[in-house]
Amino acid sequence: MSAMPVWIGLALAFPAFVALALAMPRHQEELLGREFSARSALIWRLAGTTGLGLALAACLQVWSVSVGIAAWTGLLTFAAMLVGWLLAYAPHLVTRIACLSTAAGALSWLLR
Repeated sequence: MSAMPVWIGLALAFPAFVALALAMPRHQEELLGREFSARSALIWRLAGTTGLGLALAACLQVWSVSVGIAAWTGLLTFAAMLVGWLLAYAPHLVTRIACLSTAAGALSWLLR
């Protein structure tokens, strides 16, 4: 078994957590310099939830349900800690890495 599903899941979970962070006014101000409307925050929240669901789907495509959910939970833990660390120490990189991660995850999933 290759490590590709792990990287795809991580590449989808990371931007999902960034989207969930952008649903919070504090992180909107910190990352983009302004606060969004309640509707925009809802859209970011939905995008984050969808991204987490896609990461789960990527894990479930290659593993059984029990292993896939366990692997997904581990990926979520790592992705959330990475987002938290970047928000604390390098907030200017968060949105750039999330954009690259989204593109890399989607492309890897399509090409696998």
